[in-house]
Amino acid sequence: MNSSIEGREKWRFSARIMDYRRHVLGYGTWKF
Repeated sequence: MNSSIEGREKWRFSARIMDYRRHVLGYGTWKF
């Protein structure tokens, strides 16, 4: 149970990073 929660958190974390990268690429490429 604990391991499944950890995996879910890790998936949410990577999904947040992907969403952040997509936001940056589509909105603020000039900053990078």
